Amino acid sequence: MLAALTTVVILLVVLVSLAVARGYTPTSEHVVVEREVVKEVVKEVPVEVTKIIEVIVEVTKIIEVPKEVVVEKQVVITPTPTITPTPTHTPTPAPPPTRSGFSYLRQADVHFDAENYEQAIEEYTNGIRLGSQNWKAYFRRAYSYHELGQYQRAIQDYDQVIRLQASSNAYNNQALAYAALGMRQRAVQNYNEAIRLDPNNDSAYYNLANLYSNLSMYQRALQNYDEAVQRRPEKDRYLNRGYVHGKLGEDQKAIHDYDKAIQLDEFYAIAYNNRGNSYRRLGQRKKGDADKKIACAMDKQYC
Repeated sequence: MLAALTTVVILLVVLVSLAVARGYTPTSEHVVVEREVVKEVVKEVPVEVTKIIEVIVEVTKIIEVPKEVVVEKQVVITPTPTITPTPTHTPTPAPPPTRSGFSYLRQADVHFDAENYEQAIEEYTNGIRLGSQNWKAYFRRAYSYHELGQYQRAIQDYDQVIRLQASSNAYNNQALAYAALGMRQRAVQNYNEAIRLDPNNDSAYYNLANLYSNLSMYQRALQNYDEAVQRRPEKDRYLNRGYVHGKLGEDQKAIHDYDKAIQLDEFYAIAYNNRGNSYRRLGQRKKGDADKKIACAMDKQYC
């Protein structure tokens, strides 16, 4: 009898374990079936055992097999802070102020007076591009080109000056540019036109005299030096006229001009040198050597 009881208990334990493993809670229907199965097994078991079995069965009805509880964890997503940079105020560049042609020309004059000829040309060009027909702008730009050795451009601008307002100085300056380019005949024509427009333009006389002197046309050069010296006596004019007198064999007149030049500048080395040459040609060797020595002391190129 004890063996049979043990068998029943084992059977019940197995049934309960299977129920737990399969994860279900027995319903009343299941319990009835299981009870019947159990009763079939223990038909011949004593009453005491049968009662024990019934108690166990009733207990299994009460026992609830806990279902697997899935604990849902809340994933707390901490938002990554968006770093908003402090807005940098980037000022919208203001459009460059509109400059008038007059403004450019005024600034160009500042550069011109300071002998900043490249900057002057740029500003005059801007002013002219804006439609300025100011003859002075063309004149000063032409002068600036000349000072930078851009003679052809200078000539073109002087053409504009002459077109807008012909003047003696415009012709005189353009003649200098022609002469620098070796266009001597055209230069002579312009000098003469300058003198025609202004008979007192001493620069035109002087420049024309230098041109004639370079062409070895000494009589014409002398005539124009006379006009230039008469209107404005300067050391260079006396010096150059003295040179022409010497070329014409008039050394005494040459010495007179060199004296005038030295009076205006006592450190004028070339005047001493040239006067020394004239003294020597006149046979006044002692005076000539003295002047040559002074010139050498002032400037080694005359030694």
